[in-house]
Parts: sequence; C-alpha cells; structure tokens
Amino acid sequence: MEKTKQPIWTKNFISVSLTHFFVFVTFYALLTTLPIYVIDELGGNEAQGGLVVTAIMVAAILIRPFSGRFLEKTGKKKGLIAAVSLYMITMIFYLTISQFEGLMVLRFIHGLSFAVVTTATGAIAADVVPAQRRGEGLGYFAMSMNVAVVVGPFVGLSILQAAAFETLFIVLSVFMLLGVISSLMIRSSGEKAVPKTEQKAAKVSFHDLFETRALPTALIASLVAFSYSSIVSFISVYANSLGLGGVSSYFFVVFAVVMIVSRPSLGRAFDRKGPSIVILPSLLLFA
Repeated sequence: MEKTKQPIWTKNFISVSLTHFFVFVTFYALLTTLPIYVIDELGGNEAQGGLVVTAIMVAAILIRPFSGRFLEKTGKKKGLIAAVSLYMITMIFYLTISQFEGLMVLRFIHGLSFAVVTTATGAIAADVVPAQRRGEGLGYFAMSMNVAVVVGPFVGLSILQAAAFETLFIVLSVFMLLGVISSLMIRSSGEKAVPKTEQKAAKVSFHDLFETRALPTALIASLVAFSYSSIVSFISVYANSLGLGGVSSYFFVVFAVVMIVSRPSLGRAFDRKGPSIVILPSLLLFA
C-alpha cells in the first residue's frame, strides 16, 4: 500500500516562501533600477552603476560564512525576523540618499542583512519540507525567487515609466513590511538557540565556516550566478541605449515564465533519478 504523501504547502512553508519572495522582489527591483538611478539622478557613470550592484554582494559574501553561526545562536526564526526587519529599515533609508558615496555605504549595510535573510529562509525551508519530497519542495520554494525575478524588475521599471525614484523606494519599503509580517507568521520548527555556556566554549574553525564537500556545488552555482548577474545588472541600461527601455521588463517575464513552467517537473525528476539528470542538461542549455 502506497504511503500518503506528506504535504509541502504548510503554513510554515508558505510563510517562509512569501518572506523569500518579498526580499527578492526588492533585491531584483533595485538591481535593475539603481544603475539608472546612479546615472540619471546622481550624475554617475556606468562603472559606478555597476559598483552599487556589486556592493551588496560583496557585503553578503563577507558575512555569509558567519550567518549560520548567528542563526545557531539566535534560532532560525528569531534570526530571520531580526534580519528581515533590518533589511526593511535599510530599504527606507534609500529615500534619504543624495550622494553616490552614501548610496555605496547603504548598499553595503543592505548586503549584511540580505546574507542572513537568505541563509535563514533556505535553512527553514529545508526544515519544513518533507524529506522524501525535498527536491520537489525546494523546487517550489525556489519558485518564489523565480517569480521575484520577474516581479521585481517589472515593478521597478514600470514605476519609473510613470513616477520618480522616491515612489519606487516607498513601494519597495511596503513590500519589505509585508516580508516582515510573513516572517512573523512562521512557527518555530523546534530548533533551539545554542546555550550561552556552549557559545563560550565553542571555537570557530575552518569547517565551521566552510563545508568542503559543498565546494564543487558552490563553484557551479557561482559560475552560473556570475553569468546571469552580468546580464541582469545591465539589461535595463543596455535596453535604454537601444531605445527599448519601455519594454525591457519583458525580458524578465519570459525568463521567469520558462523557469516556473519547468520547475515542478525538474523537482520531481531530481527526487526520482538524482541530481545529475537535472543539473548536467541544464548547465549545457544555460551555456
């Protein structure tokens, strides 16, 4: 007799997916609009437009190795709520920026909370998805980012067609308020913060910060991200140079639709046949 499948779409799963979605909506909206903001509003050049994109990722890379230990000490839910709240507060401060240097500092601070948020949402999603449906469940979880890939740039570029950057920053701050509310709806999955006695005794080692078995996967992911981020960061600027600024957001619509349509079947294939059957053809197609 076939066992009943454990549900994926629980309250916890939906809440963490929504939090993930709102964070990445603001991330991708800023990724595609800030280069324009630097060039048109702050009088910068294309190189400076690229730097504001890079700053958040440099901060995220620097803090990412320590995000796991932070979440172990605070608990995943508490750590997520704190990081999402900081992410929202940082978003509000975009309304006060009028100099490129100040924007760079703000982007760096934004990256610190971004690293913790994305670490926490991924860890919580892995906890709440049934083990026997992990590939399928995490595939659905990743769809929240896939949808944000199109919603973020589409919202950002569409707002700029009709309103000023201040309006964009206000709308994105509201999105992050919804992200905070979603994180508050997550029930504790039973994990406990590390006791203070253990915190003092614990020593930070190389293996606490880096899992060597994950390095091959991390290398593949970094190469894919390097290629994609180079395109997504400048597609809006490039489209403007071609006189296609009004339709540049549809690039993300096509990209996201294909990912959303293919995601469920790829997740099931992962569960049934293993990672190679999914990863190798996908890398070849991406190349």
